[in-house]
Amino acid sequence: MVVIAPCHPYPRTPHPRLSTPSRRGGAFCASPSLPEAIPVVLPRPILAVAETYWVLARSAALALVLVIAACSSGKPLEGRVSHVRDGDTLEIGGTAIRLSGIAAPELDQPGGREARDALRRLTRSGHVRCDPTGETNSDRTIAVCRLGERDLGEAMVQLGVARDCPRYSRGRYAAAERQAGSGLARRYPLPSYCQR
Repeated sequence: MVVIAPCHPYPRTPHPRLSTPSRRGGAFCASPSLPEAIPVVLPRPILAVAETYWVLARSAALALVLVIAACSSGKPLEGRVSHVRDGDTLEIGGTAIRLSGIAAPELDQPGGREARDALRRLTRSGHVRCDPTGETNSDRTIAVCRLGERDLGEAMVQLGVARDCPRYSRGRYAAAERQAGSGLARRYPLPSYCQR
């Protein structure tokens, strides 16, 4: 039970729960307009539920902060590729990773299945290391991924199944795209998000 103290103009001792005087002549009170003590009783189950929700909300907020910090910390993701979604997205241990600096056709676009199959072939043979850029796209972490020393984004562009995305690659794969000369540019125009 919580009791709100009455407002006395000059109490001899302050109320134990109220440690600061109000602005009315040094009186210790909860509110100048309250009558004598009004008992406020909150049933225990309501308090328990409120405390439970508060603890859950704090825990969820902390978990979210930790997940965001882990994703943006730049900590490398390593392992075998468990799934290739399309020509520029793969998964390692359930974490979706988008290859930074390239654009590959979606599965329903011309060349989309070819791009996905090429990325599957590239990643089938070994251990992949992905270094996050600190950016995310939908549910995907954006990263530069390597198979050994080979940059997977560059390999996809060299194979002619993906295009350099200059806004994000800063031209890193432009030479590889020129050398590939596969004609992908005619079938797959550069997406607007790649243009500077």
